[in-house]
Amino acid sequence: MRVSLLTSLRARRCQICGTHYLYAAPTEELCGEAICRQVQQERNADAHAKERARKREERRCTLRAQAAATLPGLKLPIVILPRFEESLAGNADRRDAFREVIARKSCDALAATGEEAGPKEALLADQAPCDPWSTLVLAEACGECRGWCCRNGGNYAYLQESDLRRVAAEQGITTWEEMVERYLSFVPDATYQDSCIFHGRAGCGLPRSLRSETCTSFLCEAAFSLCETIRRGATGLILVSTSINEESENEPVIYSMAIVSLEPDAVPASGLNHAEAPAGR
Repeated sequence: MRVSLLTSLRARRCQICGTHYLYAAPTEELCGEAICRQVQQERNADAHAKERARKREERRCTLRAQAAATLPGLKLPIVILPRFEESLAGNADRRDAFREVIARKSCDALAATGEEAGPKEALLADQAPCDPWSTLVLAEACGECRGWCCRNGGNYAYLQESDLRRVAAEQGITTWEEMVERYLSFVPDATYQDSCIFHGRAGCGLPRSLRSETCTSFLCEAAFSLCETIRRGATGLILVSTSINEESENEPVIYSMAIVSLEPDAVPASGLNHAEAPAGR
């Protein structure tokens, strides 16, 4: 009787839980339960993420084809990299913001000396490559990329209390004032405003010993692909810095290309054999 009544009153089933309900508008597809709306939002978010991944892969294929067409006689693996493209500006206001952040974190870090790094730091450390070829080529690739992964560093440079505890122990820093001055001394005069405060024209202004665990260990999708290409025994590869991570619908762009020649048996003391490849924006 209930089903018959609902049917006669133009009821429909909720697409999540299947319950009959009366709808107020023809486009309504959910009942009034909060859990059903939450599930629908999660499904929509997942579908959106998959669509973005699909479009990104389409762009990657287009860029790879463009790179291969530029060098038709060179049969080497092509690694598609992102590219950070922003302008430099002064950072007086950002220095003040960073001073406030690092002072607070330093106080907390120095008050909790002796604590160990958490699971996040341990996980990130496991991502770092240990073979010398991957390390050298990653450095080359990061130079072509120009710091895409730095863009979310903002006015805190990914630094956590665990990083500051390590720095204090390694460099004998005992006060938060000393910690603040140590870091401020490495802030470049001009930085990329939409990136980390230490991200300047020459790259990261911080020495490696002062960087966060994230900065020293994190590998992006392109970096993982590069390491896998080396592990498969490639004798060379082509690094292509592109607009792969842009969210716009503009035509994919190749900013630069670099040919890296690898020697399978030994790492040359001078590093990599590198040549610039033609590319146009």
